[in-house]
Amino acid sequence: MATEMSEQLTAIVGHVAPALKSAGFRKRRHAFNRAASDGITHVLSFQAGSFDPPGTVHIPDLRPNLYGKFTINLGVHVQGMRTSGGRPAKDWVNEYECHLRKRLGELSHRQDHWWDVLSPNAAADVASAIESAGLPWLDLHGDAEAVINRWRDVGSAAAGLPPAGPLEVACLLIHRGDLPAAEVVLRDYMSSEINEHHRSYLVGFLPTIGMGHLLG
Repeated sequence: MATEMSEQLTAIVGHVAPALKSAGFRKRRHAFNRAASDGITHVLSFQAGSFDPPGTVHIPDLRPNLYGKFTINLGVHVQGMRTSGGRPAKDWVNEYECHLRKRLGELSHRQDHWWDVLSPNAAADVASAIESAGLPWLDLHGDAEAVINRWRDVGSAAAGLPPAGPLEVACLLIHRGDLPAAEVVLRDYMSSEINEHHRSYLVGFLPTIGMGHLLG
């Protein structure tokens, strides 16, 4: 059964690969990368549900049984954001290295969604969801300005950024030479509710990006 499911997932990936290649992506096993402007990389990757050991208690909506299912992760790696250190992306970017992240189901089904790998409709359903929801979301982040504007329009969570999204955006603004805008973002961020551990981190981090004066 495990071999059958693995082969079927590979077949589903192969089904969507030609359309993704036409959209500018290159493939590595079950993942795809596409270079955009300003050092941005778009990422789409398939994730298979894990096999839980015998005796695991599965609880719907809390700890569901995902074995035999798969989902699709979307990501955007942005050169200039904090964890990139201002460096260009590597030759290949993994989804977990991205700054902005979304699950395809969040966009196509308005909630996290896992497809049944053995469903005869899985390949067609996934191809449709990628075309109608996945690629349009990635296309929203075609360059650095688009990423910044998206964050300003919808906020960190909706944009796919972590809670420290303003810090990432400020670093991107600094990378682009817009220091006044970065300072505005950081001042607003530091006046918000930040836990003490993260505030301590900022004390050490802000001087490294030329914003130590904000600590005074």
